Amino acid sequence: MTTLEKILAIIVIIPVIGLLLYTIIKPNGTLGGLVNVGKEQSSKKVILINRIVAAMGLLILSTACFLTFLYY
Repeated sequence: MTTLEKILAIIVIIPVIGLLLYTIIKPNGTLGGLVNVGKEQSSKKVILINRIVAAMGLLILSTACFLTFLYY
């Protein structure tokens, strides 16, 4: 891999990891907004935002994997 590809890979990977961690580990007692593990019920808006964030993270991750396999 050239230096440019390494830089692009780092730029793509860091937000993906951040989005996935944010989606998995939530401070308000919900697990990614999909499974409610706490007593409190999240508002539908929060759950929707969490699902959108999760979808964006998975989309970026799948795009990164596709581009990686495209190079090799």
